Amino acid sequence: MRYLVKPSKFRKTPLLLKHVLGARKLVSYPGRFQPALDYARDFFLALPPRDQYPNLIANVPPVYDFLSTFYTSSKSVQRTYISSSGLKTPESYASSAYIVRPMRHFGGHNYRITEDPEDYNPTTEYISPAFPKWREYRVVFVLGTPLILLRKKPGPDSGPFDPWNHTTGSSFQTVNNREESPLSSSSFFSDAASFCVLRDTHLVAVDVLLSEQRDYAVTEVNFSPALSIPNNIEVIAHHVSLSRS
Repeated sequence: MRYLVKPSKFRKTPLLLKHVLGARKLVSYPGRFQPALDYARDFFLALPPRDQYPNLIANVPPVYDFLSTFYTSSKSVQRTYISSSGLKTPESYASSAYIVRPMRHFGGHNYRITEDPEDYNPTTEYISPAFPKWREYRVVFVLGTPLILLRKKPGPDSGPFDPWNHTTGSSFQTVNNREESPLSSSSFFSDAASFCVLRDTHLVAVDVLLSEQRDYAVTEVNFSPALSIPNNIEVIAHHVSLSRS
């Protein structure tokens, strides 16, 4: 593999992937070194807009421009795209509580809960119904395959409307048998198969909430997921090697 294309501020996981995938060089977007890229030969964690990238990006799929638009959009706009694709989001369900977040956010920071659907600033924030989650998962898609399933185990003080991540004392647990997971009892995997952002990108992670009734809601797609479990990194490398051989 020639290049691994990554967001400019994303470093640790790309370095791990560069090593296991055998990429010769990391390319940061935006960055000073901007070579000609090949979607079939390089590995993209960032999706530079073709009209803003200084050199050719070869062998892109027909939906590449939409993928790039999705990649560069805010979380709120991405949520709209996800919903219009047929995947269910928190907006698919009625709720008496709402979660307010900044337009761009990470790590579950800077959120608040309100009962007033008008209690937010539309220029800097977005609001979504609070989904009564029973379980939360992160599904890592690699070259269109839902390859890794991680269950988020909540911290001791994490409620159903709080983010379940490292900042709240939560942890990730790899689910080795996807078919036995409660998430497989929902329609998530069949619905996800037709969404080009999951089907035609190289690596994305999707955060999915699940209720006790097995209703699911996608909250976000992350092109820069932190992947630190060594076995999962090896699983990704093996899958890429088989898919591109």
